[in-house]
Amino acid sequence: EISSHADFTFDLDFSPDGERLAAAVGPWNGLPGSIKIWNVKTGEQLPIQMIGHTGRISNFCLQP
Repeated sequence: EISSHADFTFDLDFSPDGERLAAAVGPWNGLPGSIKIWNVKTGEQLPIQMIGHTGRISNFCLQP
């Protein structure tokens, strides 16, 4: 179960090894768009957030 996620999701992608799931989320309630990453096995959100984009992130791709 992926928890701690209540934002609008525009895109999802698994890492090439299948161990991580990333979501392009927001913008929501005035917050900028970001990419959040989870550990697939544990469902825990990793303390990594890719931020700095002020608009919506509609597509992305995880690469090795």
